[in-house]
Amino acid sequence: MNIIYINDGAYCFVPNFIESHIAQQQTQRLVEQLQWRQDTITMFGKTHNIPRLHAWYGDDSARYTYSKLTLNPIPWHPLLLELRDQCNLFCQQTFNGVLANYYRNGQDCMGFHSDNEPELGNNPVIASISLGAERVLQMRHKNSKEKHDVNSY
Repeated sequence: MNIIYINDGAYCFVPNFIESHIAQQQTQRLVEQLQWRQDTITMFGKTHNIPRLHAWYGDDSARYTYSKLTLNPIPWHPLLLELRDQCNLFCQQTFNGVLANYYRNGQDCMGFHSDNEPELGNNPVIASISLGAERVLQMRHKNSKEKHDVNSY
């Protein structure tokens, strides 16, 4: 399991943040136990299913809105609390929520996004943990537009 820590437009990639055999067990638990949902969003006047499943967990006050979709937090799942605590320690930050995303197959995806929602603040700090199958995460700096591909496995 890898982690990507994003702060002030820069990122730090940490491979093997959690050992592979433990990550496999955690992935299975999360897939089976989280309250996954698939919402719709409207882009350019057309309504679409979001091309992945997601679940928003967090502190009671951690409401999150993106693409005109408001998510109220589900109380923390014990495994997500454990992962959050590891991220807090490693990143020296306090995270109040997690948008868990489940990409079921090669058809599920997400394009570039900015993580610039007002409730995240002016310079949000994001910790992204990647579980499951290998995939390429594409990062693009907001200002310079420089792109980086990160192999996530």
